[in-house]
Amino acid sequence: MKHTIAVVAGCAPVRTLRVAIARHSTLVYVSAVAIMFSLFVWNQQAEAQRVGGAVSAAEPRWLALLVGVHFVVLLVAAMSYRLAGADQSARRRLRKR
Repeated sequence: MKHTIAVVAGCAPVRTLRVAIARHSTLVYVSAVAIMFSLFVWNQQAEAQRVGGAVSAAEPRWLALLVGVHFVVLLVAAMSYRLAGADQSARRRLRKR
């Protein structure tokens, strides 16, 4: 049985199929994501218009506050990852000694 599997896996049509899949898999994946994103946008147009109307009618000070809070959250996340990365690099330096 093992001999049969090895022969089938080594034959040219199977190898050609694997090469074709490997060659075109990125294109197929990107195309599928683009199609799904387009369908999502198409289905959510009304929701996007509703959100756009709410944002345009909002008080500018509240929008500025929300943008500021969002910036602070991103900054804290970046700092925590940077500190974790610095901690790991310090451990690597200590291991080398």
